[in-house]
Amino acid sequence: MPEIHNPNLDPKGSPGGGSSGGDFRSLITFTFLALAVLLAFQYFKPKESTPAPESQSQTQQLGQPAPAAQPA
Repeated sequence: MPEIHNPNLDPKGSPGGGSSGGDFRSLITFTFLALAVLLAFQYFKPKESTPAPESQSQTQQLGQPAPAAQPA
């Protein structure tokens, strides 16, 4: 009976197989690359302009006492 040979378990250092750790290095490289892209996106993302708050005029009106009604 012929022996079945799995090329992915070949320890000769062929790409994608053996104990060379190529898959783990690729995973670490991809993780760092994705992290760098996310950080660069946050850094270079244009700042959103904040609208002028309109609540200041309302608080100024609320902060002033209402004029007392003068008896006629």
